[in-house]
Amino acid sequence: MDAKRILTKLQAIGKTVQDIKHIILTHAHRSHLGGLARLKELTGAPVYAHEWEADIVSRDRRAQPVSILPYPPYRAYPLQIGLNLDIAKHAPVNVDHFVHEGDRVGPVPVLFAPGHSPGHLAFYWPERRALIAGDAICTWPTFMLGWKGFTLNQKQHLASLRRLAELDAEVLAATLPGRSGRA
Repeated sequence: MDAKRILTKLQAIGKTVQDIKHIILTHAHRSHLGGLARLKELTGAPVYAHEWEADIVSRDRRAQPVSILPYPPYRAYPLQIGLNLDIAKHAPVNVDHFVHEGDRVGPVPVLFAPGHSPGHLAFYWPERRALIAGDAICTWPTFMLGWKGFTLNQKQHLASLRRLAELDAEVLAATLPGRSGRA
C-alpha cells in the first residue's frame, strides 16, 4: 500500500494524518509495507506486528518465498514472482510493539491467524462486529479465501479461516492485494 493512497482515503472521510494513533500490520508482505516508513514518519504512530514478521518489516530478513507455481488468480502471478525475487523493496521500519493472540490495540482484540504467513494476524472488534482479516481473505480480483500461491502453510490457513468464519462478523475488511506502491 502507498502512504499517499492512505492519506487520500483519510481525507475523503474527514480525517487527517494526526488522527492515526496506531499502525497495525496483519503481516509483512510488500503490499502491506510500501508506505509504512512514510506513514510512521508523518504520524509518529507506533507500529504493531507479530514478532515473527518484525525482522521482515525491518529488512533484516526477506519474506519467506511463496510457491513459484501459478495458481488462481493468475493476475496475481507477477506478484508471486516479485515476492520470490524480492524485487519491490520497502524502506525498513522497526516494529515498536509485538502483539499476540488476546492482546488489544485500542479497543480491538488481536487474533493469531497463521497460514498466509507465519505471523499473520487478524483483528475482530466484537462491539462493531467488524473483522479485519488481512490476506486470509482476498477481494481482488475476486472474493476468495486467500491466494493459494501466497499461502505458506495451507493447513494453518484453513484452520485460521475456520476460526474467522465462526466469528459473528457483519463487516469484513479484507485487503486488496496487488495494489502496492511507493510513498
